[in-house]
Amino acid sequence: MVRLYNVIPGKSIEDTLECQVPVTLERLEREIIKRHRAELPGEYLNEDGLFNHRLIISGDAKGNRLDYRHPDIAGGSEVWFMVPMVGG
Repeated sequence: MVRLYNVIPGKSIEDTLECQVPVTLERLEREIIKRHRAELPGEYLNEDGLFNHRLIISGDAKGNRLDYRHPDIAGGSEVWFMVPMVGG
């Protein structure tokens, strides 16, 4: 299960994605971006076409942060991406 919280502004999405094994964060991001590219603000992507992790954080069901060093993230029950809300 993949959960997107405000990655597409104003929306929370739950989705099941199929990715090539091993499932890396990069592969998962590329699949999400392929599906939702038209809805993603440009600043949410970096120069490599992946998520800008200064704005979007990612983690697993246990609350652990994920990054590109994780060799396989398929073992968890879910992966989430979120844009923290700011303001007051």
